[in-house]
Amino acid sequence: FATLQGKKILLCICASLLGVIIFSLAAWLFAMPSSETHALVSCIYGASIGSAGVGNSDFFLSSILYMILSCAISLFLSLISIVVLKNANLLYEEWEKRACILSSFMHGAQDGQKFVGLLALFSGVSFSKAYGYLSCLYVGILMLTGTMICDKKIIASLGNDIVNNSEKTAFISDFSSTLCVLLCSLRGFSVSTGNIKACSLIGAGLGENKKINYVAVVKIILVSLATFPVCTVLGFYLARLFILIF
Repeated sequence: FATLQGKKILLCICASLLGVIIFSLAAWLFAMPSSETHALVSCIYGASIGSAGVGNSDFFLSSILYMILSCAISLFLSLISIVVLKNANLLYEEWEKRACILSSFMHGAQDGQKFVGLLALFSGVSFSKAYGYLSCLYVGILMLTGTMICDKKIIASLGNDIVNNSEKTAFISDFSSTLCVLLCSLRGFSVSTGNIKACSLIGAGLGENKKINYVAVVKIILVSLATFPVCTVLGFYLARLFILIF
């Protein structure tokens, strides 16, 4: 949004967020895990072009690079974890609960920060510590509510479609994906927790010599790749529409 001024910034933010909602809703209806991160980046890029005729291509391309890098790291970490824990005698059901909590926390640390940043930009106030904490709480409550009220389409897609899960596979997946998201967050990389989770499941399944449902994997890859062009176009036209109307 660096090239935009005043009212256009607010209109582009609204257009970008609406684009994310539309795309995520469509993906949810077809039970396809989607990345709100990549949808948001692409909608912002498209909205900037639609309003100012130019977008931050470096930011856009770096997001694609981060997606590829984070998926590779997640896959690698899950494979390494399988090797390290090969002979470990753990109560994986109990450890999976802890790993799931940490995974949820890091999801908020990644995705929550992006929307808190937009909230701060939209409100136009100085980002004090108090405002930051309140914004994080606000976004966290909404993320929790959204998780609770939706049905189990995405849960089933990631939990059962890719690989036949066991307590050990689930723990390895949550642990490795949490570690990957943590590393990316500390480096300031904007990544997709959904893509990272899918890759960690694949790695855990391969490490356990489980059968991988590559049809489900290909669907997730296609949705991930389609997110960038589809949401760029969506953000572009929504921004043009908003500017025309308002």
